[in-house]
Amino acid sequence: MAAVEFDIHLTADGEIVVIHDPTLDRTTDGRGAIAEMTYADVAQARLRGGAVPSERVPRLSDVLAVLAPAGIIAWIEIKTRVDGTPYDGLETRLAAVVHGAGYDRRTVMTTFAWDAIERLARTGAPIERSGNVSTELFRRHGGFEGCCHTLAGRGAHYITPDYRLVTPQDAAMAARHGLKMAVW
Repeated sequence: MAAVEFDIHLTADGEIVVIHDPTLDRTTDGRGAIAEMTYADVAQARLRGGAVPSERVPRLSDVLAVLAPAGIIAWIEIKTRVDGTPYDGLETRLAAVVHGAGYDRRTVMTTFAWDAIERLARTGAPIERSGNVSTELFRRHGGFEGCCHTLAGRGAHYITPDYRLVTPQDAAMAARHGLKMAVW
């Protein structure tokens, strides 16, 4: 089955938007931190380099509506604020939006901020959870097996490492920890 990976941030008024960066500066004609703006403010910015000149930053609900007819899995990466701190209530809001769209069983939430895995698990949403693994996280947790152990303990279903950090044997190791593996 096909999947589409994209990143999300939370506006000041609680809308989840689909955009890579925590600010509008690099990828749109707007400026400012998403966490400090309302959705109406964010929606004024036009995407740079888009196929359609008037293309705007979409809400998560808009993207799920586009994916739904094709049955595509939404692989949603939770990002953090400009200062690296989590958005308050993002996981609860994510669970509500995904559920409202009927997308619970076609969503994987992924993140480098592994505390978000536990916060999403506490919502009770049937959304699969994944921990991204960077070189820094790989070192901090004592290698691939340490990452598997930590992520399994936090309630992850997947481990999603940088492809340069894994060997063919690591898929079996992930499975021994009850994790599926996808790489980036």
